[in-house]
Amino acid sequence: MHIDRKIEQILLLSILIIGSIFFIQDTSHTSAEMRTVRIGYSSHPGFLEPQSDTSLPKGMGIDFFNAVADYTHWKYEYISGSRQELEQALEQGKIDFIAPVMKTAERANYLYDYPRHMIGTATSGLYVPKDSTSIYYDDYAHMKDIRVGGTKGSYQMIAARNYAQKHGLHFTEVDFPSYTAALAALDQGQIEAVALSSLYRVDGYRLIAVTEYAPYYVVAKKDAPDSLLPALDDALEHLTFDHPETLSSLYDKYYGRYSGAITPALTRPEADYINEHHTIRVGCYTDWYPLVYEDSNTGEPSGILIDLFRLIGQQSGLDFTFVPVHTKSSVEALKQQEQDIDLFIAVVATQERMNDPNLSLSHGYIDNNRAFAGLRNRTFDIHQPYTIAIPEEIKGSGTFLKENNPQFTIVYYPTLADCFRAVKRGEADAAFQNSYIVSATLRHPEFEDMTIWDVSNQMGGQFYAAGRRNIDPRLMSILNKYIDALRPDDIQAIIYQQTSAALTDMTWTDFLYKYDLTLKIVVVLGILICFIIAAALVANRRHIGMLNTRNQQLSAAISQATIASQAKSDFLSRMSHEIRTPMNAIIGMTAIAHKNLQDIRRVDDSLTKIEQASKLLLNIINDVLDMSAIEHQRMKLASLPIDVRQTVSSIAAIYAPQCQIKHIHFHVSNLSGALPPLRGDSKRLTQILVNLLSNAVKFTPIGGTITLGLTPQRVSSKAMYLQFTVSDTGIGMTEEFQQRLFRPFEQESANTFQKFGGSGLGLSIAHNLVKLMKGELSVVSQPGKGTTFTVDLPFLLDTNSEPTVVTANESETSATPTDAIDFTEKRILLVEDNLLNQEVATELLKFKHAVIVPADDGQAALDAFTQNPPHTFAAILMDIQMPIMNGYDASRAIRASGREDATTIPIIAMTADAFAEDVAKAMSAGMDEHIAKPIDPKVLFQTLNKFLNIDKAQ
Repeated sequence: MHIDRKIEQILLLSILIIGSIFFIQDTSHTSAEMRTVRIGYSSHPGFLEPQSDTSLPKGMGIDFFNAVADYTHWKYEYISGSRQELEQALEQGKIDFIAPVMKTAERANYLYDYPRHMIGTATSGLYVPKDSTSIYYDDYAHMKDIRVGGTKGSYQMIAARNYAQKHGLHFTEVDFPSYTAALAALDQGQIEAVALSSLYRVDGYRLIAVTEYAPYYVVAKKDAPDSLLPALDDALEHLTFDHPETLSSLYDKYYGRYSGAITPALTRPEADYINEHHTIRVGCYTDWYPLVYEDSNTGEPSGILIDLFRLIGQQSGLDFTFVPVHTKSSVEALKQQEQDIDLFIAVVATQERMNDPNLSLSHGYIDNNRAFAGLRNRTFDIHQPYTIAIPEEIKGSGTFLKENNPQFTIVYYPTLADCFRAVKRGEADAAFQNSYIVSATLRHPEFEDMTIWDVSNQMGGQFYAAGRRNIDPRLMSILNKYIDALRPDDIQAIIYQQTSAALTDMTWTDFLYKYDLTLKIVVVLGILICFIIAAALVANRRHIGMLNTRNQQLSAAISQATIASQAKSDFLSRMSHEIRTPMNAIIGMTAIAHKNLQDIRRVDDSLTKIEQASKLLLNIINDVLDMSAIEHQRMKLASLPIDVRQTVSSIAAIYAPQCQIKHIHFHVSNLSGALPPLRGDSKRLTQILVNLLSNAVKFTPIGGTITLGLTPQRVSSKAMYLQFTVSDTGIGMTEEFQQRLFRPFEQESANTFQKFGGSGLGLSIAHNLVKLMKGELSVVSQPGKGTTFTVDLPFLLDTNSEPTVVTANESETSATPTDAIDFTEKRILLVEDNLLNQEVATELLKFKHAVIVPADDGQAALDAFTQNPPHTFAAILMDIQMPIMNGYDASRAIRASGREDATTIPIIAMTADAFAEDVAKAMSAGMDEHIAKPIDPKVLFQTLNKFLNIDKAQ
């Protein structure tokens, strides 16, 4: 027992010692993480500005450094001072960073170390008092010989000096100890303008010139051995990757439209227009409650749109008078001058109107989303064949809705209320109109059993003001500037006042409908009238509460719809440009060939260029499909035996001749030697390396060097890690571009696209494929010195295979050359429902002397196969998407027909369905091979040759 007690004591002591070690380690780790970093700053209202009641300043900088702390776990001490005081404190190690700081060559060479990543971009400019009428934006004639104040040696004063020199102006520079002193001198008339950065958010002043755009940074001591810049850069990289919207959102909050800091910069002609006190007659409907309607108390136009224009008038000085328009075609009334109006308040910017030579449209100023409304006890599925009721005043919307949803039946009624009544009677399934109008109409008690089914942005867009083309351009320019300066909070406040905060005026019809039984009881039992009225008021308040909740839900849905619409618009805009470029070449070269049919050389040249443009178009389509598959998580990776060195050798064999033609030195390193048997996806590995090599060849000039390398890294129990490198001595990339390099459609500049072309998808696809393969893709580059891409990938060990040794000089393939293939007398059943595709395949196979038997669908193919003697056909080329019977069903039926050649005849899928799952589906349906459209003749001939045993026959 004594021995047992001793053992227990020893064990307890050991546990306490081990626990204390862990506690000490954990405590030291925590203390290291909670380092206090000292931030030096000079007062920048909006970015960092001292507060009298606290040691902590306020501004965008606080939010920025707190976001960085999520990754560095830093605490902060903020120390204010003049720029000279801060530089001295940084040199003496009393502070770690200064922010914000613009970048100049002198500062970068002698004063500070700059990080790789900027915080954002700011403008330097000249400012005057907001109410000053002496100088306006880019008012060069009145800028000559003015006195410009600022802090001595500041970036803004240098930018002002360069601006004056550029425009042939002369400025007298007046130095002040601080920007506040310079502004005080401006207010007292001692100077005419102040040079400031947009990072100084100062109210009461107006911009008259933008002198420079430049990034701003957090800087550290020059060549400090213990610099915190690497940790800051790492945090910014993670922040940008995890939350890419953070920096732009912070700028909007403190300096953008959300901050209220934007003051439109008017030119002198625009200011003159306002001072001339023009009365602008604005036409409007009066039956679009709550957008535009006649106020029952004043008889004047009111509503969301009216309030927005009144706000613009207050901010700009424009004098608006609102004129009711009593016509169904407001645009035609405006163009034909049927009424004396200068503008119409709300039109939808259709393509026809934007191209109308007699119209001038403003910028959009409020979203015009549409909504479906139906009965509460039903659900909504936009793909169902509904009957949709639409007010007669928006018949154009009905036409658009029918074109985009042919399953709908459209019926028209005089008003939206009539549409709702038709839904309640069962004559229609849903009503359709602007979402604000729908929401307001639903407030009427008659429609309490109805609700908004869906907010649809497909009609989408915004409301615009419209004027005749001959309208004074100054008016439209002023209107657009103040529309762009509208604060979202102000817009939402107006919407709230006209919707959620507004009580619906109940008509006698509403009252009788809602309180029909109540009124009968009141007539019979008058003694209960007080109780009934009180109950009605309670019900009404509850109804208003429900409406507030509904409007909040609607507002959130509209916001999501707007974001989705913008993303779709950006994508379609980029793809339209990318696809139209090769299509332009195809159409143009086709026209040239038609015009020169007698000139064989010219026709041959045109066809060659058509072929090149077609391949470019196919590459763009393939890239888009790959990106779509990646984004929708449809991309599948194969896990098959893979000879990595053979794959790299094959790729090298492709690019070596291209480099030789371009006079580029091409090297392959570490390609010989043995690797263990591996498993992976050879196709996706090839796609990654081809994208990187294509970029290297594109951006490396004559005489440059490209190196493709393969280096084994390490072997675990299940996998081997290989490193691939693609290096070039090309034009390189800036640090800024490297941060967005792997985003879809990114190119360094418009000049890059014009000079080198490309869709901007290749590197994004490569990056996503590497992530999908659980690897890593990194880049190191300097402008003018070249670029190195490094790909680290794991490959599973294949225990069922033997090792292989491949050298860089081994040939790529031993397949029969295409020119030597001949299908003389071979009968091939061609199953294709598209006559043009049928003609293409037939003519291609006739080049190889094959006999083609066409079939227009899967049923016709099955009949042709079963009604001819066995072995009539040597092979079947099978399309997939066909009427009557598709290719999958036709293949299964042929295999199950019981004929002696039913299981042996080669069936080759020839289809535009080209994803990995489409190939697998074809194989499971009984097909032997898959060829993707558009047809590559070489692939078609080699594939048929493999199954028809032509090589053995020869």
